[in-house]
Amino acid sequence: MLVATFEGGLTVTGTDLETRAWRTISAAVTDGGWVTLPPSGLRDFLEVVSPGEPISLVVNRTHRAQLTSGRTQVRLTGDDGEAFPAGPDLEDPIFDATISAALLSQVIGNVAHAVSSDRSRGVLSGVQVRIRDGRLAVAAADAYRLAVSSTAVDDLPELDLIVLGQRLGEVGRAIAKATSV
Repeated sequence: MLVATFEGGLTVTGTDLETRAWRTISAAVTDGGWVTLPPSGLRDFLEVVSPGEPISLVVNRTHRAQLTSGRTQVRLTGDDGEAFPAGPDLEDPIFDATISAALLSQVIGNVAHAVSSDRSRGVLSGVQVRIRDGRLAVAAADAYRLAVSSTAVDDLPELDLIVLGQRLGEVGRAIAKATSV
């Protein structure tokens, strides 16, 4: 889903109904609004656009979108933003912090090989993420291996949770792809 506001620029949100990711970027917004566009069409368009090239997005009242960048142009039929699945309410988050993409990618990569792919094994298919006393520690184990990665972090609130290893792996791959462009 794409949401354009005069105050916040453009927020792009995607979900597979288990994981939700979003990013807000600065944009010159003429008219605010929202639209849900097919991810395959957006991906195909972005794969042929030159990095750093400005992109123009125009959406009409029937949710048809035109994306233009240089000589590349695509038209996509979208849907009302209300068709997009609602995400969790994060108005009062229990954890809110910023961490370097390179650091997060490194600690995920250090333990990813030890996550059990057997989801029936409960905690073994998860990755423990703990922030305490200025240290970020990430641990994963299957029936044969244990992997732990720990690094110093500044100004992060305490946290202790288990994240499904498959989802954390997807985050690591997304970071690697985003930072390699």
